[in-house]
Amino acid sequence: MSVIEEWNRVNRTKKREAIEMEYQLARGEIYEIPSEESHQGEPSTKRRSQLENEEDIFDDAITNDSKDDVMGNDEAFESSGCEDDNEPTMDFFNFENAVSYVAAIFLHNNFSDSVAKDIFTIGKVLNQHPSIRLSDVNRKVEEWSDYDPRIYSFCVECKNLLSSANKCGNLNCGRNGVSQANVSNGNVVVTYSIKKQVQQILDNMEIGDEILTRHTTPTSLCSRCVDTPKYKERLRKSIQINPQLLPLLVSVNIDGFSRKGTSRGSYWPVFVVVHDLNFGSGRFEEYRPEHVLLSAIIKTSSTFTHNYFESALERLNLDIKSTTIDPLLMKVNGVDYKACLQIYQSVLDMDASKKIHGYPNWKKYGSCGRCNVRGRRIKVNKGFSISWYPGGAVAQYSNHNFPTDAIRITCLPPPWNDGYDALHLINEGTTRDLLKDLLGNGKRMKLRLSKDMKIRWAKALKSAQTPKGMSSATLLDPLQLSARSGSEVQMMYNLVVPTLLLCLSESNLSTFTILLHWISTRMIIDCHLTPKTCGSVARLSRGLCSMMGQYFPQLYSMKFHYTFNHLVETLRFDGSPLLSSAAPFERLNQVMGRNNCQWTTRATLDMSKRFTGLNKALVECRKSVESALSPVKWPQTMKSLKPVTEKLVPKNNNTDEVPLNNEELMVIESKFPNFSSGLFHIRASTSTSRGTFSTRHNNSASLTKSCFVYYIDGEDAQFGSIERIIETPKGDFFLLLYNFKTIDPFENLRLWASQRSQLRKCVDTVLKSNQFYRKIVGYQWKVIHVNQIEGYFTMLEFGNCSYASRY
Repeated sequence: MSVIEEWNRVNRTKKREAIEMEYQLARGEIYEIPSEESHQGEPSTKRRSQLENEEDIFDDAITNDSKDDVMGNDEAFESSGCEDDNEPTMDFFNFENAVSYVAAIFLHNNFSDSVAKDIFTIGKVLNQHPSIRLSDVNRKVEEWSDYDPRIYSFCVECKNLLSSANKCGNLNCGRNGVSQANVSNGNVVVTYSIKKQVQQILDNMEIGDEILTRHTTPTSLCSRCVDTPKYKERLRKSIQINPQLLPLLVSVNIDGFSRKGTSRGSYWPVFVVVHDLNFGSGRFEEYRPEHVLLSAIIKTSSTFTHNYFESALERLNLDIKSTTIDPLLMKVNGVDYKACLQIYQSVLDMDASKKIHGYPNWKKYGSCGRCNVRGRRIKVNKGFSISWYPGGAVAQYSNHNFPTDAIRITCLPPPWNDGYDALHLINEGTTRDLLKDLLGNGKRMKLRLSKDMKIRWAKALKSAQTPKGMSSATLLDPLQLSARSGSEVQMMYNLVVPTLLLCLSESNLSTFTILLHWISTRMIIDCHLTPKTCGSVARLSRGLCSMMGQYFPQLYSMKFHYTFNHLVETLRFDGSPLLSSAAPFERLNQVMGRNNCQWTTRATLDMSKRFTGLNKALVECRKSVESALSPVKWPQTMKSLKPVTEKLVPKNNNTDEVPLNNEELMVIESKFPNFSSGLFHIRASTSTSRGTFSTRHNNSASLTKSCFVYYIDGEDAQFGSIERIIETPKGDFFLLLYNFKTIDPFENLRLWASQRSQLRKCVDTVLKSNQFYRKIVGYQWKVIHVNQIEGYFTMLEFGNCSYASRY
């Protein structure tokens, strides 16, 4: 062999050794520990690294855990070894291969940016703790969702309960003795222990003295359900009956949904929320997902019977009763107390209430669930319907006055004690019905809009400067209206109805009735509801019901009857219907329907176990994040579940570069005489718990406006535009506003109604009650603290006038 050939051979050997070293480095083999054992398929000089001897989690995927994991070695990674020790025939796994592998998985599963960030965080955790196995994770998930589940299956033919072997014991059934374990259209009920779930919450949370004095604190109609007069009266009665136990009142919601990916049957979860275990300051804080428990879930086919509800609710009833004999244990500031559960109310839409109680039945005379109103037959486009206008005195149902037809008995309170559901009664009820008629042919309200009027209406709405958090689709046709959510419909109704009345510029019975309906609805669901407002709503509702029942009976539906004949009468006692709305539970239904595996054959058990484990998962996740030297932060995909105490409001330090004019400087110095000291700062934006606010000139290019705000001054709503944001030396923020002078824009309708004796009683109430949609006639400078701001409003400009509409 010549010297050149020998030199080439040595170079090839060195090059091959260098490539092998790069491959070892790429796989994490930073250092080697000598070993006497060689491995098949490797050169004898290659030794396994210390990391490989301890775990194969990164190199050979799931080699040492083949019994726990379903994926084999060949499925995880193809062998990257050489077929020949001398000449490699495959490219090594490099950076581009790794990126392509990860990107392919992300693309196939349609991972969002938040999910991707959490996956990379998981990778860091696994790198720090490589001993974690997939079986460890699955075992922990099973532990979190272990609340004594019980599964009940029913025969698809005779509806009898199946045995533990999934066989029907009915001798007269055609499927007697035949296994129904894999029947796709079978009915299944899965129940969980509510007592065990509540006890776990009590063990994992710190409870202060507030729970001992909650029945003596001041009442509120719009802050939390536990602050309403109805709730506090129920608490006082419970404490008087059994003073040794602290009562924990719960609300129950049942509603059905269809699971994504299948149209076979429906699912009916039984949600339970414990109101007393949250003392946060935010609105609707008690309905956060971590405070809502799952008592049972029903999977049904097209055929539905009352027996399924009895099976699902019986265990809930027994669990609640057992807490009186075997109480729950809780610590209040280190002192042991005993507590019991009691059902406060149920929150059901009309369809669920009809299936459970048999009431109300809007297609049958005399079937209201709260009074003995008879209803009358009216002619509609296709056949006949029932108008539920009382027309006279009616008797209210109570525990001493039952309806003539028997009510189906369950552990839930009777239908006349149910909470009022703002979502289905108002947003998706009376509001949607009226709005659909106005956008359609207007036959029910006897107000047919011409094509020119609709164009004028649309142009007026097009001028709206939409604030943050509000839908920009303010004018939709009736076909699209049915696909909109309840909150979107209500947002649209709040803005488009008064705008239409101003565009019409005509006064008649139809337009005045629409005005009464709009103002009454706005006051009922107002987040600033007061006892005085309740009195005004009651007066307006009497006039509205009279006109709607006599002149527009087609819109006097069962939902209209519930809202304006029952809800408004107890509004001062029950509180805002938003506090007992089914909207929070509807969102949980959507979560359950979307987030379970659509290929599983055990969908009912799969989605219910996942939901029941979420509560414990949030507690453990919070412990992990707050532990010392924790390498992780709160997951991006769980931001909405982040504890309120952890939601720190960012303090913006962006400086407003636009110089002050003389008028602004004079107003600011009148409020802060030492403003010229140089210790004050002019900011472009700031943030509070209500939202992020910016100045008008810094917000001019934005599609959504955060400069138009409103606040409450006494009993009146004030509207303004933020011109400057001032930061004081102490770190407080003040706003320099164009404070708008406003008047009621419906003067022509008020004058028309004052000339009719039957409407005269409503005129003054209408004039004083409209704090929602105002006409701007001027402005004045005003400086207020940023915490006075309640929210945004929409600015509209049409007909040479400007208007302000708050949500």
